[in-house]
Amino acid sequence: MSANAAGWFRQAQGRPAGALLSGPALASLLLLVVNDHVVKAAWPGTVSGKLSDLAGLVLLPIVLIASWELLRGRVAPTAVAWTMSGLTAAFFVALQLSPAFGGVYAMALGVAQGLVGLQQGPVAPVAHTADPTDLLALVVIPLALALQGHRQRLDG
Repeated sequence: MSANAAGWFRQAQGRPAGALLSGPALASLLLLVVNDHVVKAAWPGTVSGKLSDLAGLVLLPIVLIASWELLRGRVAPTAVAWTMSGLTAAFFVALQLSPAFGGVYAMALGVAQGLVGLQQGPVAPVAHTADPTDLLALVVIPLALALQGHRQRLDG
Protein backbone atom coordinates (compact mmCIF):
# COMPACT_ATOMS: atom_id res chain seq x y z
CA MET A 1 0.00 0.00 0.00
CA SER A 2 1.43 3.41 -0.91
CA ALA A 3 2.07 6.03 1.77
CA ASN A 4 -0.80 8.18 0.43
CA ALA A 5 -3.22 5.25 0.49
CA ALA A 6 -2.15 4.25 4.00
CA GLY A 7 -2.62 7.83 5.20
CA TRP A 8 -6.09 8.06 3.66
CA PHE A 9 -7.03 4.71 5.20
CA ARG A 10 -5.96 5.82 8.72
CA GLN A 11 -7.69 9.17 8.32
CA ALA A 12 -10.94 7.56 7.12
CA GLN A 13 -11.07 5.32 10.20
CA GLY A 14 -11.31 8.38 12.47
CA ARG A 15 -14.37 9.70 10.64
CA PRO A 16 -18.03 8.74 10.99
CA ALA A 17 -18.57 5.19 9.66
CA GLY A 18 -14.81 4.84 9.26
CA ALA A 19 -14.88 1.61 11.26
CA LEU A 20 -16.31 -0.02 8.14
CA LEU A 21 -12.78 0.26 6.73
CA SER A 22 -11.15 -1.34 9.76
CA GLY A 23 -9.35 -4.64 9.63
CA PRO A 24 -11.97 -6.46 11.73
CA ALA A 25 -14.85 -5.15 9.57
CA LEU A 26 -13.20 -5.97 6.25
CA ALA A 27 -11.95 -9.37 7.45
CA SER A 28 -15.40 -10.23 8.81
CA LEU A 29 -17.10 -9.20 5.57
CA LEU A 30 -14.64 -11.23 3.51
CA LEU A 31 -15.02 -14.26 5.78
CA LEU A 32 -18.83 -14.00 5.66
CA VAL A 33 -18.95 -13.81 1.86
CA VAL A 34 -16.39 -16.56 1.21
CA ASN A 35 -17.83 -18.82 3.90
CA ASP A 36 -21.46 -18.43 2.82
CA HIS A 37 -20.81 -18.73 -0.92
CA VAL A 38 -17.86 -21.15 -1.10
CA VAL A 39 -17.05 -22.96 2.13
CA LYS A 40 -20.61 -23.91 3.11
CA ALA A 41 -21.22 -25.39 -0.33
CA ALA A 42 -17.95 -27.35 -0.38
CA TRP A 43 -17.84 -28.40 3.29
CA PRO A 44 -21.24 -27.97 4.95
CA GLY A 45 -21.29 -28.56 8.66
CA THR A 46 -20.67 -27.18 12.10
CA VAL A 47 -17.45 -25.30 11.35
CA SER A 48 -18.81 -23.38 8.36
CA GLY A 49 -21.93 -22.50 10.35
CA LYS A 50 -19.93 -21.19 13.29
CA LEU A 51 -17.66 -19.14 11.01
CA SER A 52 -20.67 -17.21 9.70
CA ASP A 53 -21.87 -16.58 13.24
CA LEU A 54 -18.47 -15.26 14.33
CA ALA A 55 -18.08 -13.01 11.29
CA GLY A 56 -21.63 -11.67 11.56
CA LEU A 57 -21.30 -10.91 15.26
CA VAL A 58 -18.18 -8.84 14.63
CA LEU A 59 -19.63 -7.09 11.58
CA LEU A 60 -23.20 -6.29 12.70
CA PRO A 61 -22.30 -4.01 15.64
CA ILE A 62 -19.81 -2.17 13.42
CA VAL A 63 -22.51 -1.66 10.77
CA LEU A 64 -25.03 -0.46 13.38
CA ILE A 65 -22.51 1.93 14.91
CA ALA A 66 -21.55 3.22 11.44
CA SER A 67 -25.24 3.79 10.62
CA TRP A 68 -25.66 5.85 13.80
CA GLU A 69 -22.51 7.81 12.93
CA LEU A 70 -23.70 8.57 9.41
CA LEU A 71 -27.02 9.82 10.75
CA ARG A 72 -25.36 11.95 13.45
CA GLY A 73 -22.27 13.06 11.50
CA ARG A 74 -19.80 12.18 14.24
CA VAL A 75 -18.00 9.22 15.78
CA ALA A 76 -20.27 7.37 18.19
CA PRO A 77 -19.67 7.72 21.92
CA THR A 78 -18.97 4.62 23.97
CA ALA A 79 -22.60 4.40 25.19
CA VAL A 80 -23.83 4.07 21.59
CA ALA A 81 -21.22 1.40 20.86
CA TRP A 82 -22.34 -0.57 23.93
CA THR A 83 -26.00 -0.16 22.96
CA MET A 84 -25.46 -1.36 19.38
CA SER A 85 -23.40 -4.30 20.62
CA GLY A 86 -26.15 -5.15 23.13
CA LEU A 87 -28.80 -4.98 20.39
CA THR A 88 -26.68 -7.32 18.27
CA ALA A 89 -26.39 -9.78 21.15
CA ALA A 90 -30.14 -9.61 21.90
CA PHE A 91 -30.99 -10.17 18.21
CA PHE A 92 -28.67 -13.17 18.02
CA VAL A 93 -30.01 -14.70 21.25
CA ALA A 94 -33.60 -14.31 20.00
CA LEU A 95 -32.63 -15.82 16.66
CA GLN A 96 -31.13 -18.89 18.32
CA LEU A 97 -33.73 -19.42 21.07
CA SER A 98 -37.08 -18.26 19.65
CA PRO A 99 -38.64 -20.32 16.84
CA ALA A 100 -41.13 -17.51 16.16
CA PHE A 101 -38.38 -14.89 15.85
CA GLY A 102 -36.34 -17.26 13.67
CA GLY A 103 -39.33 -17.75 11.37
CA VAL A 104 -39.89 -14.00 10.98
CA TYR A 105 -36.18 -13.51 10.32
CA ALA A 106 -36.11 -16.28 7.68
CA MET A 107 -39.11 -14.80 5.86
CA ALA A 108 -37.85 -11.20 6.08
CA LEU A 109 -34.46 -12.20 4.71
CA GLY A 110 -36.16 -14.19 1.93
CA VAL A 111 -38.25 -11.15 0.98
CA ALA A 112 -35.15 -8.92 1.04
CA GLN A 113 -33.28 -11.36 -1.19
CA GLY A 114 -36.24 -11.43 -3.58
CA LEU A 115 -36.30 -7.63 -3.75
CA VAL A 116 -32.65 -7.43 -4.77
CA GLY A 117 -32.90 -10.34 -7.19
CA LEU A 118 -31.00 -12.97 -5.20
CA GLN A 119 -33.97 -15.37 -5.30
CA GLN A 120 -35.50 -16.62 -8.52
CA GLY A 121 -39.19 -17.45 -8.60
CA PRO A 122 -41.59 -16.89 -5.71
CA VAL A 123 -40.25 -15.36 -2.54
CA ALA A 124 -39.48 -18.02 0.05
CA PRO A 125 -37.96 -17.93 3.51
CA VAL A 126 -34.24 -18.61 3.74
CA ALA A 127 -33.05 -21.68 5.59
CA HIS A 128 -32.55 -20.96 9.27
CA THR A 129 -31.57 -23.48 11.91
CA ALA A 130 -31.69 -22.36 15.52
CA ASP A 131 -28.75 -23.72 17.49
CA PRO A 132 -28.28 -22.69 21.12
CA THR A 133 -24.61 -23.71 20.92
CA ASP A 134 -24.16 -20.80 18.50
CA LEU A 135 -24.50 -18.51 21.51
CA LEU A 136 -20.85 -19.28 22.29
CA ALA A 137 -20.00 -16.99 19.37
CA LEU A 138 -21.20 -13.99 21.40
CA VAL A 139 -17.68 -13.73 22.85
CA VAL A 140 -16.53 -11.92 19.67
CA ILE A 141 -18.81 -8.90 20.16
CA PRO A 142 -16.22 -7.13 22.35
CA LEU A 143 -14.05 -6.85 19.21
CA ALA A 144 -16.47 -4.25 17.90
CA LEU A 145 -16.34 -2.41 21.23
CA ALA A 146 -12.55 -2.52 21.32
CA LEU A 147 -12.47 -1.11 17.81
CA GLN A 148 -14.85 1.69 18.79
CA GLY A 149 -12.70 2.62 21.79
CA HIS A 150 -9.63 2.80 19.56
CA ARG A 151 -11.46 5.06 17.12
CA GLN A 152 -12.43 7.46 19.88
CA ARG A 153 -8.77 7.80 20.90
CA LEU A 154 -7.93 8.58 17.25
CA ASP A 155 -10.72 11.14 17.00
CA GLY A 156 -9.97 13.09 20.03
